[in-house]
Amino acid sequence: MLDGLAATGLRPAVLAANAGYALNGGFRHRLNARVLAWVLQAKGEVTAHSEKAMPHQPAYRSPLPHPARLLARAYPGRGQGPGPDRDLA
Repeated sequence: MLDGLAATGLRPAVLAANAGYALNGGFRHRLNARVLAWVLQAKGEVTAHSEKAMPHQPAYRSPLPHPARLLARAYPGRGQGPGPDRDLA
C-alpha cells in the first residue's frame, strides 16, 4: 500500500499503526528503510530499552528471608543449584 502511494508521488507525513504491528520488527525496519516517520501503539506489557541497556538484578533487600531460603526449607534436597547462600565455584 505504501509503495502504491509512493508511485503516485504521495508520501504520508507520519504513519500510525495499531498494536498488531508494534511487535513486528520487520515492519518497523521496512518503514525505516523507506525513511518514513512512524508511531505505533504498544500493549501495556511491552517494554522498550535503549540498545546500550544491560540487565541488572538489584540486591535482595527485605526484612523477610530470601525466597530461595524459604523454598529450601519447604523442599529440602531440591534445587541444589547456585543460590544466595551457595558458592558458584
